[in-house]
Amino acid sequence: MNRLMPLLKKVKYKYFKYDIGQNYDPPSSFADLLVRFLYAYQYQRRSFDLRKKIIRQYRSVSIFFHLRRMIRKLKLGEIPIRIVFLAQDSLAWLFMDTLYRACVSDPLFKAYVINIGFFWGVQEECTAYLVKNNIPYLDGHNNQFRLDLLNPDIIVTSSPYDDFRPYPFRVANLLRYAKLVYIPYGITFSDGAGNYNKPVFGLDTQKNAWRIFTSSKKTVGSFRKYGGVPSRRVVSLGTPVIDQYYSSSSSDALPEAIRSASAEKFKIIYSPHWTVDGWSTFLRYANHIRRLIDENEDCFLVFRPHWKLVVTLNDLNLMSEDAFYSFFAGDRCSLYEGTDYNELFRWSDVLISDASSFLGQYAPTRKPIIYLHREDGWGLDDSIREDIFNSCYVARSEDEITAIFQQLKNGMDSLKSTRERYQENISVGMFTGGAGKRIAAYLRDKLA
Repeated sequence: MNRLMPLLKKVKYKYFKYDIGQNYDPPSSFADLLVRFLYAYQYQRRSFDLRKKIIRQYRSVSIFFHLRRMIRKLKLGEIPIRIVFLAQDSLAWLFMDTLYRACVSDPLFKAYVINIGFFWGVQEECTAYLVKNNIPYLDGHNNQFRLDLLNPDIIVTSSPYDDFRPYPFRVANLLRYAKLVYIPYGITFSDGAGNYNKPVFGLDTQKNAWRIFTSSKKTVGSFRKYGGVPSRRVVSLGTPVIDQYYSSSSSDALPEAIRSASAEKFKIIYSPHWTVDGWSTFLRYANHIRRLIDENEDCFLVFRPHWKLVVTLNDLNLMSEDAFYSFFAGDRCSLYEGTDYNELFRWSDVLISDASSFLGQYAPTRKPIIYLHREDGWGLDDSIREDIFNSCYVARSEDEITAIFQQLKNGMDSLKSTRERYQENISVGMFTGGAGKRIAAYLRDKLA
């Protein structure tokens, strides 16, 4: 079939009235050209009945998905596995980064990044991060980018929130062009009260995903229970954000002022959550933690709150922005709002945190964690509760925080020999990394 390619190159496709996206990716074979032409035909031919046209596009996605797959499996022609990654903000990108890099390094894949931004009242985007890390991208925010020109097999997102994406990149529109892959943007778990079940397990993104790549096998049942997602569509291969700990080696990510001021001191990260009526203990314990630092001159604390905490406190008239940002100012304290958590993790000796992804992301350091548990709060769901309670020091009061803090500062880490076996349950590959490569290998096996 590839013998026809020279002939097709001579006519330069000028007789095709449909744009097959050759400016982005020249056809690899006659089979590739033919499938791309048929695909373009579905999106670019004129139609006076828009509703019928859209319904036809939804049906065509599965047809072309399986047609490409069959051609690859039967070796009837070379067709790259074309993957589109939706970049919204730098933090969410970290949950896809190593998968993207694994795809870029494999000649069977053709990977594209579309920078679309993240809108939650204010606009965030990924441009600076992508440029800094030499990741080429297409502009999906300032330009109405046409997905049909890329002829994708799958579209990957790490955000479940449709409302925070531009309209052309919401689930109903994405499904007109390709199968959807969802990689949760945090360690996958919910709260015991069920307040988070829908956003974690049951929004349109999860319900319509061809595959969800989750961190732990324990969460498969939760996607089925709360999102109605069949178990065959949920695959536990670990979370790519854990890979960042093993691949990140930036020595300038942490400000020198923090490094020099904290030298020879016991180094603490304090990370409160934003849900003041659920998981957050900031209003309850922040003053006490600040006093502990004041009273122990051999300690240094980095305050790394959830990014929504200051917004929530201000909106509820509980604390002004000025008061919030000055709360941990002063001697032996510093606010950190950077995105390179792994360098911060390496620097530290202990993490003090509410329920959040940090309880899992910090685990590769093999250092102790103090989990601040609210008996009157949301708690943790069944998929993670046992592993957190057995791998972390659980504090429920100021006295318990003080006792655990002093114990760890004095070098007495009683959970050191046992916590790792529980942390391994939180994410596949917790102490080895490699989730991005495992997911890429899975996609290659399924699609090629």
